[in-house]
Amino acid sequence: MMTRWGRRRLVRRALPFLPPGTEVRRVIGAQTRGPWRPWLVFMAVFVVLWFPLLWLLVSGWPDATARYFEPLLYLVSYELGWLVSLRVVGFRLLAVADDTVYILDCGHNAFLWPKRLVGTTARAPLEWAIGPGWVDLPGKRLFVPRAWRRQLRWADWEFYARNSLTG
Repeated sequence: MMTRWGRRRLVRRALPFLPPGTEVRRVIGAQTRGPWRPWLVFMAVFVVLWFPLLWLLVSGWPDATARYFEPLLYLVSYELGWLVSLRVVGFRLLAVADDTVYILDCGHNAFLWPKRLVGTTARAPLEWAIGPGWVDLPGKRLFVPRAWRRQLRWADWEFYARNSLTG
C-alpha cells in the first residue's frame, strides 16, 4: 500500500519531466518483464556458478576440500545472480493525468527515481485482458507488481467514472 507521503514524493520527482501545469492523478510502478524472468536469470547464474563445485566433487576431490569453498561460492553466486537478474528488468513509472498517461523511465534500480520521459499515450483503461497486472501501451507491454495494482484499479475506475457509457 502506498502512503500519501510516498505518492507525493513520487509525483514531486516525476513533475520535472512532465509539461508545466500537469496534474498527476495516479502514479503506478511497472516493469518491462514479468515476474518470472528475473527468477529464471537468477537460477541460471546460480547453477552456472555452482557447476564447478559439483564437478570437483564428482571428479574425486576430497569432500572436505570442496566444502571449504561452499560458503564463499554460495554468497558470490547468490549476490551475482540477483545483480544480473535485476539488470534484465527495466522499471517504468506511469504518471496518470486526466487525459494522458506519461511513461517515465527509471532505469534498472527502482521506481523511485525517474530519469527521463519515454513516451505518452492518450488516457484509456490501463489494465489489459491477458491477466491481472498487465498494462498494454502502444508498442509496450508492462507488468504491474502486486503492490501497485490497487493504484492501477483506481486509475481505471476513475477513467470509467469520468467517461460513463451513454445508453
